[in-house]
Amino acid sequence: ETFNIAPRIMTEYPASNVRKYQLRAYIYQARGLLGADPTGYSDPYARIVFGNRSGLTEAIKQTCSPMWDTSIILDNIEICGDKADIARNPPYVVIEVFDEDALHQGLHDKMKKIKSKRLKDIGESSVDLAGHIPSHIQARLNSTPASFVSHDKLGRVDCKPKMIDAPYNLETGTLLQWNDISGVKRSKGELLAAFELYEIGGSELPPLPRSDGKKFVD
Repeated sequence: ETFNIAPRIMTEYPASNVRKYQLRAYIYQARGLLGADPTGYSDPYARIVFGNRSGLTEAIKQTCSPMWDTSIILDNIEICGDKADIARNPPYVVIEVFDEDALHQGLHDKMKKIKSKRLKDIGESSVDLAGHIPSHIQARLNSTPASFVSHDKLGRVDCKPKMIDAPYNLETGTLLQWNDISGVKRSKGELLAAFELYEIGGSELPPLPRSDGKKFVD
């Protein structure tokens, strides 16, 4: 008997080539997003993924042009390789934009049909003389099928951060840029953001943006 097994490919780096970095993601706004709700708008939020770290913005209700104006700080990200090579070709930052709605408004009619069918399957004998349904039966009627729960993905952006070296000043920073949102069949719009990568353990890093207790703001 023959087995086709792909060989394991491993790359070993000396400890001196494993460095820790901090990513500062400045998420300002998006515009022209897909309207995923029946109202024609969405409740968009963004998820930023870099290496083995991720962070979320707040959801902005009923808009296709959300203004987040926030910073996501991802710390202690290990990247292997020569620092000069990483500066020339850093890993991608992935930004995914979602609609927060957990249950599509347009599915309510289908849910009513499901409840009606479930009540029929349970039988009228489960309803008491006053027309009340016992709590354990009501729980079955109110249960939402897993297939109905969805955070609609509105699209994604893949872009590379800028490595920032000391001395730190305004000239070494990066500027906000518009990035096309794509990744799903009907995705559209743009994201205005900037991404900076700092090595941890070298020079003292520049101060973090001001925090209002819930998020970093510029």
